[in-house]
Amino acid sequence: MMNKAVLLDTSILVRERATGDPHHRSTTEAVASLIREDWTLYLAPQCLIEFWSVATRPAEARGGLGLSLTETQAAVEDFIADRILLPEPTNLFELWFSLVKTYGVLGRQVWDARIVAWMQAYGVTYLLTCNPTDFTRYTEIAAYHPDQVEELIRTAQNEPSGGF
Repeated sequence: MMNKAVLLDTSILVRERATGDPHHRSTTEAVASLIREDWTLYLAPQCLIEFWSVATRPAEARGGLGLSLTETQAAVEDFIADRILLPEPTNLFELWFSLVKTYGVLGRQVWDARIVAWMQAYGVTYLLTCNPTDFTRYTEIAAYHPDQVEELIRTAQNEPSGGF
């Protein structure tokens, strides 16, 4: 049995909705491939909160999608309907604090450490993200870009079962 569970980073959610983004197509194809291969797609509430922030930011602002509140709400509801939302674990702070101390995490990178802590709490070892280099320091997980989804699938096939 292989570990076929992956957490979807905020960057994936944003690219799924940003049709003009250069990574939109590869992202939607990667998610579709994982679904075809019967992978379980997980979400952390933090990623939905971050998505809301980006989605409701004006399109002319850095990275903003310029979606209305109604469009953003519908997108979040769609994400939740199609994926499994993992509740905030009671030990999230302890896991996060250990990670930031161990890896010397600074500034905005603390939010990535929090995603890794979420993954640790639930035993999810794979992350799909458009920013895999942001996660290379963490030996606890493996981060893959949508362009690497076939590699992710092959890697999981060669590992013992883990996570959920």
